[in-house]
Amino acid sequence: MGIWYSPAFAQGVGHLLALALEILDQDGNPEWRIVVPVVPAVVGVAFALVVVLAFAGSPAVSMTSEAPPAELVAMVEPAAPVAEVALVAEVAPSLPPLNGRRIEASLRSGENLSLLFQRERLSAADLDGIVKSGPIAKRLRSIRPGEEITIDVSDDNDVTRLAWQADIWETVEFARVGDVYEGRELTRLPISKRGIYKATITNGSLFVAATRAGLEDEVAMRLADVFRWDVDFITQVRPGDAFRVLIEEHWLEGELREFGPILAAEFTNRGLTHVAVRYENGNAGTIFFNPDGRPLRKSFLKAPLEFTRVSSPFNPSRVHPLWGTRRPHRGTDYAAPTGTPVFATGAGRVTSAGHTAPNGNYVVIRHSGGIETKYLHLSRIENGVKRGTSVQQGDMIGRVGSTGWSTGPHLHYEFVVDGVHRDPVAVELPKSEPIPELDKPDFLRVTAPLLANLRAPDETNPQLASAFGED
Repeated sequence: MGIWYSPAFAQGVGHLLALALEILDQDGNPEWRIVVPVVPAVVGVAFALVVVLAFAGSPAVSMTSEAPPAELVAMVEPAAPVAEVALVAEVAPSLPPLNGRRIEASLRSGENLSLLFQRERLSAADLDGIVKSGPIAKRLRSIRPGEEITIDVSDDNDVTRLAWQADIWETVEFARVGDVYEGRELTRLPISKRGIYKATITNGSLFVAATRAGLEDEVAMRLADVFRWDVDFITQVRPGDAFRVLIEEHWLEGELREFGPILAAEFTNRGLTHVAVRYENGNAGTIFFNPDGRPLRKSFLKAPLEFTRVSSPFNPSRVHPLWGTRRPHRGTDYAAPTGTPVFATGAGRVTSAGHTAPNGNYVVIRHSGGIETKYLHLSRIENGVKRGTSVQQGDMIGRVGSTGWSTGPHLHYEFVVDGVHRDPVAVELPKSEPIPELDKPDFLRVTAPLLANLRAPDETNPQLASAFGED
């Protein structure tokens, strides 16, 4: 507590007061012949007593070598320096300097940091010190126009701090320490939550429904990618279809900053509900399964390109638009802008790739099980795609065009089984093998809570946020 509150010190003062009272006579007048010689001695004793009691009643104090009490350190000692890369869950916004000013700026088109410093009338020597501060400074070359840059400037117009918001999670910061600058990378870790989003499609657009539910287009694309082996989102989506998705959300400073992976989802198409749940499947990586443990991924995609529209369906009795005669249309035409990527719907080997007058640029792929797929009227065939080339499902083999006998940009896609043309939209695709029985217990342990979250009323799970929309 310190010497002024020491019980030993209080007791010493009491003894001194008692001695002083004894010096006084009974009528209160001092005996000066006694007081004069005694008082200096009393004062000297009192001083000595104070010193002795101070050192006896409290720990030894050194002015040079002993650390101050921990309570005081906690109040006044600055925090330890942050490591070169600091990971924190939340970072409070940096306060403006007490002296000087703060500049919130960004590079303009065609501008660099040197021009920004000139525009803000800042010292080129300070910028040179930042650029030469160490390896982290090389990252400043990656600053793009529009990205947030914060600069603290002293009253003497010296740059004391420069911070660049590299992305929503990371800040690259340079602080003046004496005559040099020190750089560090601050990575903020988001808080993860789970959100449920659902919507009913009323106009046939998954994108519009997803937007009204509070999801971004990129999430809608990922949702379609999950179910692309079961639903052709080009031809099969109808008003009344609906989805419900459980997705990881990344929050920072009380705001939803980013959507993480889809954890589980349902998509109801024409009255049939397809269910998907995320699971890490050993060497196969993270893929989606149905609740019974069968992968959603099948041997063939439902469509060879992403969102577009069908301009001409499979039709054995179609009248040809160029010749006006009844000629079978043994494939599906997908209208899309020239240059739209075209993907191999299944793994196989290219048996033919080239150009003919009717087909334009084309690719033919032979698959296992007696299946062959054909891709016609391409604007170009991808480099390396030629006879004998092996391709995997989802590999880009060309781009949409209007070559050959074509009335406009589109892809003509054919699906042939044992030499017989089949409607690629309606054909029953081969099913994939289920998860091995040995892995089934772990699969159920991991996926059961996700499916329960997906299907449970949102108010029963406080961890879940929700957004519901009607297109």
